Amino acid sequence: MTSSSMVAELAPVVLFLRDLVHPGDTLILEEPEAHLHPAAQRQFVEEIVGWVKAGIKVVLTTHSEWILESVSNLVARAEGKGDPRKNVTSISKEDVGVWLFNPVDKKDSSKGSKIEEVPWTSDKGGYEAGFYKITVAMHNDWAHSINRVNNERAAAE
Repeated sequence: MTSSSMVAELAPVVLFLRDLVHPGDTLILEEPEAHLHPAAQRQFVEEIVGWVKAGIKVVLTTHSEWILESVSNLVARAEGKGDPRKNVTSISKEDVGVWLFNPVDKKDSSKGSKIEEVPWTSDKGGYEAGFYKITVAMHNDWAHSINRVNNERAAAE
């Protein structure tokens, strides 16, 4: 019997959590976004917040803008008096830490990384690590290509 890559990736985490992780323990998750659709990444972040609220310390590494944006949204929900909607997951920014690891020398990764804390700011959309710049560049490339094709079609008519 085979399973999807998402099930294969998450099943051990679920089994581990069910029987072996307790409040006060630390759980380290390396790139949980692997094999997860963006919607599933968002749901997984809400699960992780539940674990943190249950007293489990979670250290998570990611390259996913979806994960980072999801955490930002959950912190935004907790700001001020909190979200008035019932049963909405949120987490205080005091319970979250985000750090960005950048190469000291982009041409020579053997020189190590510099580690910078990424503050949560409401005016910049939460935790701003710059991941979105890739999405913007990809969209702009797509828009440029489509415009060029449409202009060529219009000129040919």
